[in-house]
Amino acid sequence: MNSTDNLSYMELKDRLENLEPPTTSVLIHDRRFTTDAGRSEIEVIRTAFGDRPVATFNVPVEWLRKLSIFVPSDQLARYNNGFPIVIRGVELEDVDIRQKHDRHDGDLVKSAKHALEIETFRITGRQTEVELARNTRLRTLTESEAEHRAKQAVGVAAYREKVSPKLHIIVPTFDTIMSLINGLIDRGRRLVKAFFGIPAPKDLIADEQAIVKAMMHERGAGILEHVEEDNISRVRGAAWNRERAGLFTKAMETWTKRAAIEKPITISSGEDLTNALEERMTATALMKIAVSGDLQPSDIHKNLLIEEDRFAIGRLIGQLSRGRQIEIDALQAKILRHAIIKRGFGCLETQSDSMNFLLADAALTCRDMTAWMKALDHIVSTGLAETIQPQTR
Repeated sequence: MNSTDNLSYMELKDRLENLEPPTTSVLIHDRRFTTDAGRSEIEVIRTAFGDRPVATFNVPVEWLRKLSIFVPSDQLARYNNGFPIVIRGVELEDVDIRQKHDRHDGDLVKSAKHALEIETFRITGRQTEVELARNTRLRTLTESEAEHRAKQAVGVAAYREKVSPKLHIIVPTFDTIMSLINGLIDRGRRLVKAFFGIPAPKDLIADEQAIVKAMMHERGAGILEHVEEDNISRVRGAAWNRERAGLFTKAMETWTKRAAIEKPITISSGEDLTNALEERMTATALMKIAVSGDLQPSDIHKNLLIEEDRFAIGRLIGQLSRGRQIEIDALQAKILRHAIIKRGFGCLETQSDSMNFLLADAALTCRDMTAWMKALDHIVSTGLAETIQPQTR
């Protein structure tokens, strides 16, 4: 019998609030309902965590809300059917409470905004080349016309395809969308020089368009549809992440105010804080943002705190691809080595497989597999972190 199976409510609350280390992942299940399949899943998850700290607790479903454990409806249904949930504690952050007249963004929102602006500028250039590459004898778009179409596609992705319903009222027309998207592009243009370490913004666009041309030359015109889908999903994801950053920050401010007067967090704020929402971004979509936007998604999407190590490597690989040297430690080397090896199998059955594929794919654009495996094997064998230098352009 697990030593946590028969804890009282207060004992369980105390144990959960005083985990050592605080970053311990927690597997919870309701022993009354746990099935054989659920118990097997618990063992599989514990094995997958390897050396990382993880604890298992029996938590009756009726105690979840009392313990401020907020669970989205789909996961709650699995919990009631005898399957476990993996959770991580969200700590009260020391945030400055903004006054009503203060319109300045906090660091998380500002970073998410910058990531959206940079990605919008980059993807618009890439999508422009997609539009030009579709030209035939019967379809001869000019550069300006292709860019206009690209802006329309990117604008709809950013402002209509995943936003709160009220924004459909605010931005109902293409004219409004085009004005907004031009603003994003202009702000992104001012950021990309420092972000990518390039002489001028036009160099980034030239690189992106060269990539599209090379892909079309290698794989044929059929690849253009895939590139367009990827372009749209990346902008949509960056916009959704920006929206999520605002919701999270507002929820944390509300919690801070209530904690100051010793009141518990509200259900609404708890759900926004922990991202216990029915519609939420996937870890795969967020890995793209970690790599391209130099963000740690689990800072905002707290339901994915268990993926923070993998996201951190995504950020590092993104920095390496932009010409920065990085340092990889033994744990990170193990994770990246596993991702590169898994990529060779080419089977994407789970979300974890997709994350590994994106991570490995980004890494292999920076160095070849032989160079990576030699470096990663050495880091793992010595247990010592090493500096990885970017390839010269």
